[in-house]
Amino acid sequence: MESTNKRISNMDLINNKYDLDILEKNVKYLSKQFLLRTQKLTVEFCIKYIYDDDIDATDEDSYLFDKSHILETQRHITEEEFDEAIKKY
Repeated sequence: MESTNKRISNMDLINNKYDLDILEKNVKYLSKQFLLRTQKLTVEFCIKYIYDDDIDATDEDSYLFDKSHILETQRHITEEEFDEAIKKY
């Protein structure tokens, strides 16, 4: 088992799967896109760290952090789960 204090980078995400504890401790150092595309995340993690409904819609990357993109990249999360999680946060 890997240490939960381990510092990981975007490149580490490509070849390895990490538990949520390690990802949460490193989230400020990691690309949201790398996280979405390489790791299996919970709906709670996605809402807390990736989803951004306040992002400027004119920003060319704004779609990367919206509901539809998260559901597209994290296919195990249902729309219903996502909507329920939004209500909780």
